[in-house]
Amino acid sequence: MASSKKPDAAGIISTGQAAKLLMVSEAWIGKLHKMEYVPKAGRGRWNLVSVVQGYIRFLKDEDRRSSKSASASRMTDVKIARLEMDMAKERHELVPMDDARLVLDTAASLMQSSLMAVPAKFTRDIAERRRLEALIAEAMSSVADGIEKKANALASGGDVLE
Repeated sequence: MASSKKPDAAGIISTGQAAKLLMVSEAWIGKLHKMEYVPKAGRGRWNLVSVVQGYIRFLKDEDRRSSKSASASRMTDVKIARLEMDMAKERHELVPMDDARLVLDTAASLMQSSLMAVPAKFTRDIAERRRLEALIAEAMSSVADGIEKKANALASGGDVLE
């Protein structure tokens, strides 16, 4: 009994055969076609030689490979930077900005309350006491401005040593 199936033209294979030949999925054959590595010979049909050569071109494509390795390299660099930051945090070399500002504000408050107690301890003369308080308040204002300037430079990534 003769088969009712018409024999394929020489060198023409189905999508399933192409996938098995290359050890990939049928969907991957479609992707190779969309990326223009493998031309179709018809609906669900492929030229055997074109499939093999197209797959070899895909594997040897330097632009694709270098782009993929560059992307992997960037991702590795990001992961390394993140690990270095985590390690710096654990060694207490890296402090969150809010914590740094809190320490500065706390130190400034302690200094201000200590210095503002000096005039009362220094003299009973009210006029002299007010004059000394004004000088201390002026100095404290200057210190507060300097701290604010440095904190802003630190937060914006500027030079804090200027």
